[in-house]
Amino acid sequence: MASVLGDVLAAVIQEQVTALAEHERGVRDDAPDAVHQDRVTLRRLRSVLAAFSADLDPAATAAGLDLPTLTGRLRDTARAFGLARDAEVNAELAAAAIAGGAVAAGPATDEVLRVLDEAAITAYQEHRQQAVALLDDLGPDTLTAVLTALAAVAEQGAGDGDPEGEPLAADAEAALARVIDEQAAHVLRLARKAKRAAPEDAATALHEVRKKAKRLRYTIEEITARDVAVPPGRQDVVDAAHRIQKHLGTHHDSVGLIDFVRETVAERPATGRRALSATVAFAAGELTGAERAVQETALRKYRAARRALRDALA
Repeated sequence: MASVLGDVLAAVIQEQVTALAEHERGVRDDAPDAVHQDRVTLRRLRSVLAAFSADLDPAATAAGLDLPTLTGRLRDTARAFGLARDAEVNAELAAAAIAGGAVAAGPATDEVLRVLDEAAITAYQEHRQQAVALLDDLGPDTLTAVLTALAAVAEQGAGDGDPEGEPLAADAEAALARVIDEQAAHVLRLARKAKRAAPEDAATALHEVRKKAKRLRYTIEEITARDVAVPPGRQDVVDAAHRIQKHLGTHHDSVGLIDFVRETVAERPATGRRALSATVAFAAGELTGAERAVQETALRKYRAARRALRDALA
């Protein structure tokens, strides 16, 4: 029996609401990986709600739920947690790059790692606390209450699976096929726009491509995890979009690491106890230089994936 869209969306929302409650407790307790998991859960939810907004919005509005406001809150909360997660990622990437030989081993390398780790920990805690404050401002259980109500609306809209006049009663696989076609085409449009971007705007434009491809990936993963198959003829599209997201993710992380290293070095005083020695500053420069090669490799792989997506959509 074919899966009904409303039932599938209700299952996605309900499962992620449970995960959100668990991750929020972890974030408040500063548990390992809690910020990352909370951010991913928020983004998965927002991706699915945005992808199927045309199907959900009429029923949500009729039930007195403001779907655009809800997705906006999910976006703002995910961004707040994203800043904390970015600090974690910068520390992890710096350590991995140094361990991999991006900078010659020695006392200066150890000092660079210590300085970067200290800056990352400070930024992480500041942003984590700001994200928790945002949750407190929204009010206790605000997001989960609205999401739970939305899940009930989706399930009710599914009804007996008769799609006549009710998009939530439609076949889930057919709805997913529509979303894949729409969003993959959007990814390709953004990729073409990024190709024409001025050099100073290229990183930002590529980040938009990555975000759209990642939303598509999250949507596909959430829907297909509920016994909905990837629609016929879409697997090549799905694979290419996933590769685009992966390689642009590597590029974006590398750009972020360079910015983080430069900002950390620039914030240090020229003299005094916290000043960096010339050898330490040079080692930091070596690290940023090594990241250029990481970016070039990622962009080469991205361009191949972009061509694959273009061919898959042809």
